[in-house]
Amino acid sequence: MKMLERKRGGMILLLVFLSACSTLFVSREGYKDEMLLRRRVEACWRAKLNKNWTVVYKFMCQNYKKHVSKDRFIASANLNLTGFRIQKVRLFPEEKRAKVLVSFDIEVMGFAFKGARISEDWVWEKGNWFVCPSPEGFRSLFEPKRKGK
Repeated sequence: MKMLERKRGGMILLLVFLSACSTLFVSREGYKDEMLLRRRVEACWRAKLNKNWTVVYKFMCQNYKKHVSKDRFIASANLNLTGFRIQKVRLFPEEKRAKVLVSFDIEVMGFAFKGARISEDWVWEKGNWFVCPSPEGFRSLFEPKRKGK
């Protein structure tokens, strides 16, 4: 009986060890995994569709979060998204970044706009993919324009 319990315990430890190793492999090499990126993009846009701006903010890269606080982000979120489709994903594994083309449908003041497009920059940080709006994009939204520009 004790022998059976030891074998069972050993098998459980082996499974835990193997699952931990597989997680390390994914987090190390995840920047090469298009499906992982697609799942992150899908989750981010699904949160936008559900107007869950706290979750959307969690998908933002560190550089964006340095410039835009969570409260400011949530206060400015006013997108009325009605649908989206991931059109194209292009990985740049050597730079640990990607370009993602998303088409989306929105409603503004009762008017439906179908098939709008956005090209998003995604970066690999801290073992996962994060969307990183261009500095010009969020600077122009949250800061006054400088003279001469």
